[in-house]
Amino acid sequence: MPGARSQTMQSEELLAAVLREEPALWPPDWTRLDEDALVQAAELHGVAPLVAFLLDARRRRIGNDGHAETGWPARIVHALHEHAAQTAVLHALRMRELMAVLECLTAGNVRPVLTKGVVLAHTHYPEPPLRPSFDIDLYVAEDDIGVVARVFEDRGYRRSRQVAGRMVMPQFDYEKKCEHGAWHIYDVHFRPVNPHVFAEALPFKEVSAEAVDISPLGPLARGTSATHAALLACLHRVAHHPGEDRLIWLYDLHLLAERLDEQQWERLVRLGTDKKVSGVVGAGLAAARHVFQTRLPDGVIDELEQHSLAADEPSRTFIAGPSKIGVLLSDLSVVPRWRDRVRLVAQHVFPSSTYMMGRYGAPSRALLPALYTHRLVTGAWRWLRS
Repeated sequence: MPGARSQTMQSEELLAAVLREEPALWPPDWTRLDEDALVQAAELHGVAPLVAFLLDARRRRIGNDGHAETGWPARIVHALHEHAAQTAVLHALRMRELMAVLECLTAGNVRPVLTKGVVLAHTHYPEPPLRPSFDIDLYVAEDDIGVVARVFEDRGYRRSRQVAGRMVMPQFDYEKKCEHGAWHIYDVHFRPVNPHVFAEALPFKEVSAEAVDISPLGPLARGTSATHAALLACLHRVAHHPGEDRLIWLYDLHLLAERLDEQQWERLVRLGTDKKVSGVVGAGLAAARHVFQTRLPDGVIDELEQHSLAADEPSRTFIAGPSKIGVLLSDLSVVPRWRDRVRLVAQHVFPSSTYMMGRYGAPSRALLPALYTHRLVTGAWRWLRS
């Protein structure tokens, strides 16, 4: 059996080959443990249903009985199909709940915009369940947060335990387990991503104005336009998950990029330069092309990179993945008012008492001073090491 890191890389390369619709030859020396690791990697990268779909499509196309041509074990193909079937059931339950949530939000005069995976599942994938999502992302106006919270609470959702505060967390999660045992999780944003350097990259008014109907989810469902979806995909990979390129995120970008027309490409490049994120956009497109050989307009990555360097875009620091201290320093450098900078630091260091008591399971508020001291000491050490 190869080393853990080597095996992980081989699994990712094999999965990527399937997604590129190339012959993906099964390594003849792999053990049963390696086989199981491949399935785990497919699930971790969010591509198990899609891999099962594409393997079947190839089998039908070449007329081969089974998967003998590429040597994929029947046990592995079966495991991928089992995962795909479970994902399809979960998708159906979640979409039914989503339509009900949208009805309640609309009744409260809130018109959210769906973003990320749930949109692309219905606009860019052969079948929606082939693009699984851990949660459903909603983008709302900041003024509507109170109404949104009441809607979710009325539907039996509870707010996830997370640091609160407008300056540090421009989003909040709600979750519930339905009678069928499925978890429904919503990530509600009032800024596109957390770091302040991206705060004006995709304002809600602009996203809402260009939102498109997602008709399979009913008359109330709206999602990001293709251009905005591509920009958000580039921002998301560096803002929230630096150095953690899941295959499904890069495949999203691959599909988006290959379907943009000339006018949409011009719009994406203009957004990147106008919003001072051209380097981040170029890096995202380059990552997708590296893995999936994505077809891009000639010279577009060089154009974006050259503009980013010439403009000395502050967002460039996120391409390489800054430390936690680096993110904080970036936030402080772009927040204009000293009062807001103080609030930003305070919300990091002293989150709400409700969060602290829940986070540490404290039975009494009398423990709060000790808990804040513990957070300050241990948190500072972790940040310095990050």
